[in-house]
Amino acid sequence: MVEARTYAEHEGTFQDKGKPDDRPCPKCGQMTVVYQIWESSCGGYEDVKYTCTNKACNCVWWVDGIDS
Repeated sequence: MVEARTYAEHEGTFQDKGKPDDRPCPKCGQMTVVYQIWESSCGGYEDVKYTCTNKACNCVWWVDGIDS
C-alpha cells in the first residue's frame, strides 16, 4: 500500500519539459502557462505542475491527480 503524504518534487520525475496549456494564468491572465506531468518515484501518484512562464509573474501551482 502506498503511503498517503505530501511528496517533495525531487521524489518523482516529470514526463516532459513542459507543454503549453490552453488556459490563462490565474495570477497575471497571460496565456503563458505550461504544464508538466509528475509521477512519484514509487509510482503511486501522478500530479500536474503548472508554471506561468511570464518573467514578471512566475506563478506555480499543482493539481493533484485522481489518485490522491
